[in-house]
Amino acid sequence: MKKTLLSCIVVLLVFSLLVGCTSGGSSSTASSKTVDNLQTVELITYQFGAPSRDFHMALEKLNEKAQADLNATLVVNWIDWGDYLNQQSLVLASGEPVDLIFASDSYDFLIHAGKGAYTPLDELAPQYMPISYGELTSDAIQQCSVNGRLYAIPASFSRYQAHGIIVRGDLMDKYNIDTINSFDDYADFLEAVHINETEIEPGWFGATAYNMHMLYLVQNGYLLEDYFPLTINFDDPNHKVVNFFEDPGLLDFYKKTKTWEEKGCWPKDALTRDHTFFEGLQASWVNPWNSWKYTLIGFPELDAKFALFQKYVMKPRAIDLGTAVPASSKNPERALMLLEKLKQDKSYNDLMSHGVEGIHYRITDDGYLEPMDSEGFPPNGNIIWGFKETKFEPKYQGIAQEFYQVTEKIESNLFENPYTMFIVNIEPIKNEQAAVNNVIAQYAMPLLYGFVDDTEAAYVTLLEQLRAAGIETMREEIQRQLDEYIANQ
Repeated sequence: MKKTLLSCIVVLLVFSLLVGCTSGGSSSTASSKTVDNLQTVELITYQFGAPSRDFHMALEKLNEKAQADLNATLVVNWIDWGDYLNQQSLVLASGEPVDLIFASDSYDFLIHAGKGAYTPLDELAPQYMPISYGELTSDAIQQCSVNGRLYAIPASFSRYQAHGIIVRGDLMDKYNIDTINSFDDYADFLEAVHINETEIEPGWFGATAYNMHMLYLVQNGYLLEDYFPLTINFDDPNHKVVNFFEDPGLLDFYKKTKTWEEKGCWPKDALTRDHTFFEGLQASWVNPWNSWKYTLIGFPELDAKFALFQKYVMKPRAIDLGTAVPASSKNPERALMLLEKLKQDKSYNDLMSHGVEGIHYRITDDGYLEPMDSEGFPPNGNIIWGFKETKFEPKYQGIAQEFYQVTEKIESNLFENPYTMFIVNIEPIKNEQAAVNNVIAQYAMPLLYGFVDDTEAAYVTLLEQLRAAGIETMREEIQRQLDEYIANQ
């Protein structure tokens, strides 16, 4: 009877906390008073990237609201983009008290969940964030679950898998380049910038996941996943897992990139260059559609254009963007209450997405968001992806009509990914994957950008090194998992 009574009290308490927590409103006075008996807690989250100059201002405003609504405040710790995978693993393994953390299949969600690094949310989420939990589809729940237990709450925000090149439109006009539809077109643009501009580099080609390997992959209908270079071609009815580097046209592509390197399409130290596109010092960079959007919003003076290279454009899976509660959390219930606010209360979401209204942005009379201080807090400049919500995403003042035309084209031709629910468990082959990744960095990236003397010989060496690193063991294991997945559909 005591347990039953306690459960009823908890449900009533949570219900009262969430009254008024609708997509457009904030918590009512009654719900604020209800939490007076709860001990004040400090919630800790880890996010990737770096805060904008005025992020602390928005966080201070958010904490004023969270203190009144939930008797809680939030501390945001940041991990650099390039080191998030390793640092996140160290944080989760350390037992350090953390209450909310970004969760994604791109950052070993399956591995961490399988090791017990996250708190199961099957019972907690329906109680402490019932609105967000109620919005989840059965597919989303399945994608965010491991061994039948729910370990993450996905964001509703869609980052379309629409990869291409972001290009300075003013420079395209200057050199009479109307469109960029192929690698050859792009090379012409790079060469024109190299020959004619002294203060602007042709592009940014840092050694990141977004490079011309990826463009070649998606342009030819391959699936882009975190077990790259293993992939599946959507045009293959037999669902065979293949090694991307064995694509029959790739050697010829490398021979082309060698000639582009000789023409000066990128600097000799391209792989170690910093990203300075936003400062106007680079003319292009390889990145997805969503990055083009934020370039237009935050840096309209660059007149950015987007060249779509992806053959099949699709929505990502739910666990591409999610939030988990680490097993080390001392306040999982309150963490989920805050997550509910971030996902369902527009005032909370706006603070984390756009900064402080009246200082960093304003809403125009016709309902558009107009940035006021993009250096202090660019719209969506602090990309806290795990709780971004489509329903709160505004239209932005000053974005060219071309953006909405391209978006409409993308949305009207979305491809149904047959492998959406296929999530590879890398754990059995993690050592081979690490070795393969080292080979890619040491042999494939220099080959991609022509930093080799003999392209054919370098290509043969790459394939040999991949085999020695265990890529065939990886391929066989992923194929086994894929065959099992298909058999169970």
